[in-house]
Amino acid sequence: SVTDEWAGAAIGGPKARQILASCVTGTAVDNATLPFMGLVRGEIAGVPVMICRLSFSGEMAFEVYSGAGHGTHVWEALVEAGKPFGLVTYGLEALGTMRIEKGHVTGAEIDGRTTARDLHLDWMLSKKKPFIGSAMMDREGLIASDRLELVGLIALDNLPFNGGAHIVEEVDE
Repeated sequence: SVTDEWAGAAIGGPKARQILASCVTGTAVDNATLPFMGLVRGEIAGVPVMICRLSFSGEMAFEVYSGAGHGTHVWEALVEAGKPFGLVTYGLEALGTMRIEKGHVTGAEIDGRTTARDLHLDWMLSKKKPFIGSAMMDREGLIASDRLELVGLIALDNLPFNGGAHIVEEVDE
């Protein structure tokens, strides 16, 4: 395996292509040159890179790979190139949340304990014919009215929650 020889970074969102175009040399990253599931080779900050257009999150996204010893340098160049575009870095937990919001299901959601209803994806299910998992969805434990439900929350002031924050009910005394 050559996995340890590579460093990778993902860049996603509506301005991802513009950010890449501003810092990649040796190739174009337009849709004709780099379509979905495409791969090109170029350079970022003088470092040879491979750029793949694919998306785990459902957003316009790219993965950038360089030699492992150059990963930090390429990352820093991407962050610098993204500053004029308002780039914000994010981690794997945020990526997982974006994936769920887009409806991309993976093993974490299809382990036999989570249904499409739990994820509010029941609109995707056929009402006319059976589908993989349809028999499971009507099991007693999976249709209980007190079953846990995945919900999203937005703060009233639209500010981000602090990590580890507790959500409590406001009580007038």
